[in-house]
Amino acid sequence: MAAYAALLSLVRSINQILDLEQHIDPLHKEKIISLHEKVDSIVTFLEDYSGKHRGRHDRVGNEIRNAAYEAQDFMDSYLGSVSTTHDDRSSSEAHRDHEVSLDRDLDMAFERIDFIWDETTKMKNRDTAEDLRSRTFSSPVDHLSTVEVTVNKVVEFDDDLNAIKECVYEDLSKLQIIPIVGMGGIGKTTLARRTYEDSLRSQYFDILAWTTLSGEYQRRDALLQLLQSFKKYTTDRNERSGESEAQLATLVHKNLSGRRYLIVIDDIWSTKAWDDLKMSFPDNDNGSRILLTTRLSDVAVYAGSSGIPIHQMKLLNEDQSWKLLEEKVFGKESCPLHLVELGKEVARNCKGLPLTIVVVAGMLLSSGNTMEVESWESILENISSIESTISSQCSKILCLSYDWLPLRLKPCFLYIATFPEDFEIDVSELIMLWVAEGFLKQSNQSKCLEDVGKGCLEDLVNRNLILMSKKGPDGELVAVGIHDLLRKICITKAEEDGFFHHVSSTRNVCIDAIENPKRRLRAHTLEEWDTQDSSVRSIFYCVEPWNCPTLSPKFRHLSVLNSPSVTWLDLSRVISAFVNLSLKKLTLRGVPFPWENMTIIGSLPDLQVLKIVENGIERNSEWTTMEGQFLRLKHFYSSLDYLVKWEVEKDHLPSLESLILKNVWSIDEIPYGLGDIDSLLLIELLLCGKSLVNSAMRIQEQQHENGNYAFQVSLSNKKFEFVWNKDFCSTYNPRK
Repeated sequence: MAAYAALLSLVRSINQILDLEQHIDPLHKEKIISLHEKVDSIVTFLEDYSGKHRGRHDRVGNEIRNAAYEAQDFMDSYLGSVSTTHDDRSSSEAHRDHEVSLDRDLDMAFERIDFIWDETTKMKNRDTAEDLRSRTFSSPVDHLSTVEVTVNKVVEFDDDLNAIKECVYEDLSKLQIIPIVGMGGIGKTTLARRTYEDSLRSQYFDILAWTTLSGEYQRRDALLQLLQSFKKYTTDRNERSGESEAQLATLVHKNLSGRRYLIVIDDIWSTKAWDDLKMSFPDNDNGSRILLTTRLSDVAVYAGSSGIPIHQMKLLNEDQSWKLLEEKVFGKESCPLHLVELGKEVARNCKGLPLTIVVVAGMLLSSGNTMEVESWESILENISSIESTISSQCSKILCLSYDWLPLRLKPCFLYIATFPEDFEIDVSELIMLWVAEGFLKQSNQSKCLEDVGKGCLEDLVNRNLILMSKKGPDGELVAVGIHDLLRKICITKAEEDGFFHHVSSTRNVCIDAIENPKRRLRAHTLEEWDTQDSSVRSIFYCVEPWNCPTLSPKFRHLSVLNSPSVTWLDLSRVISAFVNLSLKKLTLRGVPFPWENMTIIGSLPDLQVLKIVENGIERNSEWTTMEGQFLRLKHFYSSLDYLVKWEVEKDHLPSLESLILKNVWSIDEIPYGLGDIDSLLLIELLLCGKSLVNSAMRIQEQQHENGNYAFQVSLSNKKFEFVWNKDFCSTYNPRK
């Protein structure tokens, strides 16, 4: 996975270079486009390869990742050189040295990409049809026994059971497919098993059968499982393993024809699996039912019968968690009164996942002292230290969800673990960070990256890997969360793949002590960081209040800095470090600072995109731009909080292309000097006052009089939703 993420980041760096095509030597441009096409081809191959080799992590993947990182380093070095070439007034000798440096960077990048190309070619050659036939697939029967041993009879699930039984025994003659959906370990299989056993006792159905598909689905195995289940209802004792899939499917259909049946299809992972099997299930118009369990909402919607609600399993509340823990530890007996409060606290720490509660109960039982306060206190006091034990026992089930993610979603999913535990993650912030990291691919050019990010987020929610935390008034998702166990799996996978590293809280941290690669760092409060390595691209601070560290100037390729709320003093220290870096995009949200100090931000030499919102500063502020500031700023978006006077002259924002203002009421007009900026193409006003609109229209007249007919004003009084192209992404986005 990390190899794939590294290649996506490389593509982002190449795109940044191509955006400066007017400053690139034509011969270089041709080579860079060729490089881009080659990397795109490798990315596409890895997406396809990952679908066939799920869960595989090997030496080759690490080598590809490291080579992609090295190629990005050379391309970023090239980018830094090209960015300053057109401002360079150095001697011809220095210019020649500069050209030699550019050639070297390109050649070294090509060398690393050629290595990756050779490695992926070897992977293609190994991935023959014979290879695929010889692969060992997990046995569905083994998968079933593992799950059942772990979670069988987890909890009574009375409300869930009653809801499912109502659908099963409802007076509808047509065949009905009833889906049960939820995250791994939440009790789907247990609920299906309870329904199945209840139906066995009721003798309502003529024939019952169970098949477990698992991720590595094989149609033949599923059909054989069904036929094996049928034997108790038929006189057919023939061995069927030698028959073809078509013959097996016909036999299943024949055994079910004319009978009222209940089939359980457990752990189905794809719509294809359902398409493969559904023709074997006749509609006998006699009340037959198919119950299926899945972690994927889209599979449930696809397979479920019209009019039959999808049964969404939810995490247990605190009372249900305690009831389950009490039942697993004490059986039919009640918990002694002196242990009740301790027991409830232990249950609360299991965060509502039945599988976790079962594992904790097993640990208590293994102690042999379930009646002793000390045993429960030990579990409670050491809950964090025993989480690794819990995770290891649960991971076989939960890791399946990660292993079967499409490769395009894996970086996005792992990235969520950079946020603190039990944190409510703002959806817009998360998507902006994905964009800034380069994780999102545009499959079609009409779709902006934010929409691609929303699609990825919806996919993760539908796979029950991310929890919906908060919705807006219009029903749109605005905040998400992740269960602690899944988050720990993310951290483990990320560390294994070198996707990001966690740095513990300490003084004078030497980044070089961390094993390579160290592209992304997730840290607690750090006062000083030192490094001889410039490879760090992203830094995340996890706790408040933020104690801003002294960043080494050698973090020259830093592109993402994400932290809790900060003071202007802290921020100015960070920006001072960035003056020597190539910071191109900056988002400030909820950072209080005086507009008079915009000169500090304006001193960033490469800043092209600036977004400032919710900056809660003192009222009646003024901002007068200065010559020599914001020389490369192309896009500016803000709510201009409490700004009452804004003055701009033509030469002060010489590269500005778009100005987007939202909910601005504190000033009456847009600076008239913007009308003389030749590069300006758009002023967009959202929920702004009439006087501001009038001033924008006057600027439009001025621009058109100057011959800039491409300039336009866009107005909207509708609910604002920020949508922008690939250039507008966040490199600094403090959390609330």
